[in-house]
Amino acid sequence: MRLAWKLILALLPALFAVIAVFGWIRIEREMALLREDSGRDQRVVATTLARAVETVWARQGEAAAIDMIRDADAQRSMMRIRWVELGAGASAATAPSLEHERLRALDHDRPLQAVLASNPFGTTAESLVTYAAAEVGGRRIGAVEITESLEPLSGYLRQTLVNTLLLSLTVAVVCVGVTLFVGSTLITRPVELLIRRAREIGAKQTTAPLGLRQRDELGELASVLDAAAVELKDATDKADAEALARLATQEQLRHAERLATAGKLATVLAHEIGTPLNVASGHAQLVASRRLAGDGVVESAKIIKGQCDRIAQLVRQLLDFAARRAPKPAPTDLVDLTRVTVDLLEPLAKRREVALEFRGVSAASATVDSFQVQQALTNLIMNAIHISPKQGRVTISVSEEARVPAESTPGTEPEDYVVVSVEDQGPGIAEADRQRVFEPFFTTKAPGEGTGLGLSIARDIAREHGGWIAVDAADGGGARFELGWPVGANRASVPIPMRGFDAVRNRESRY
Repeated sequence: MRLAWKLILALLPALFAVIAVFGWIRIEREMALLREDSGRDQRVVATTLARAVETVWARQGEAAAIDMIRDADAQRSMMRIRWVELGAGASAATAPSLEHERLRALDHDRPLQAVLASNPFGTTAESLVTYAAAEVGGRRIGAVEITESLEPLSGYLRQTLVNTLLLSLTVAVVCVGVTLFVGSTLITRPVELLIRRAREIGAKQTTAPLGLRQRDELGELASVLDAAAVELKDATDKADAEALARLATQEQLRHAERLATAGKLATVLAHEIGTPLNVASGHAQLVASRRLAGDGVVESAKIIKGQCDRIAQLVRQLLDFAARRAPKPAPTDLVDLTRVTVDLLEPLAKRREVALEFRGVSAASATVDSFQVQQALTNLIMNAIHISPKQGRVTISVSEEARVPAESTPGTEPEDYVVVSVEDQGPGIAEADRQRVFEPFFTTKAPGEGTGLGLSIARDIAREHGGWIAVDAADGGGARFELGWPVGANRASVPIPMRGFDAVRNRESRY
């Protein structure tokens, strides 16, 4: 029983401390709430009566107003209501309980409250007094005084202290009893059996297993001692069985991981092939409508083939995501690449009655992976097309500028970037959403129109090339996205972030 008493001596001071702190916090909180409730009630009653006195005084005279105050006082058993005069010549019956110096701060629109050391109810408790001024014809005629004893609060405090003390004693008694019972059942008796078994093993005596059913450290120790007293074969068989069970569990976990990986790859694949499929579908519809002839049909067929090749390349790239394939940069004219991307998306924009306008310098070169850059540009332009209203315009421009990326640390010097800007005339992006618009699966589109991966992938492509992406409000009220690529072969030294499948697997998102 020594362990049980040690537990009791360790637990009781902590329990008393917790109960005392909790009781004190509860008393302080509830006393504050009660005082606030009482003060609020008095302010409401005093203000209401003061306004009523003003009305009755003006219409029926002083006597009717004072009679109304007396009637209100007669209906309140726990509160005294008086009409007091604020002048120095007030009689004893109408003199306020509070000193005149303190009443100078009384305002017509705001009642005055104070705590007095005495009360008119014959007890020694403090009282709360409230004054509400009344005016008739612009002249202050007096004030309504409401006095309420704080004796109920003191009684509540005493009762709460008594209840807290009783609770502490009850908890102490229960803890002692429970600890003694638990200590005797789960500690003292098992320890005595374990000591006896250890002595028997030391004496090489074979006895029946202890059979302790406890699922704790003592039960595990009894199992170990029992295993040491039986044949080694039983212990070996048990270890083999546990090893087989662990191997089976690990294989199941690996299988579950493969299934999860396959599902995430399928999600990313379904999103990423949507854009080239839309382009190929648009040109196929143009061919099928027979509105194209000659070179137009050949050009659309080439575009369809190019997009099919792009889909095949994208599938291979998505399957390589787990291996983290790095970009394959090469000197690329971003003006020409952007113009080609705009031309590819022009038929889709016309079908949605949106105009694409391209503005660019003569040439702007950067060392990038052209396929990935085109993917990022396509995502931005497609988003702009979808968000723009009918007869709207999407403006794409390319320029060379010295910029400091928004994510740079303070003091960073400007560097030369090729900046591709995509500006739409849609509803714009709310300020609160601009910090989250590049998060995976976050989208402001209607359900079924977007997965929220396009902007996230565009951001990751830009970062992999040492570039950046930014969003701001457009001059016409829409949104303007900017992609910045380092000029020439000088790539910023930044860590390559995870893209696509790796980003989905390793980042949690609530959207």
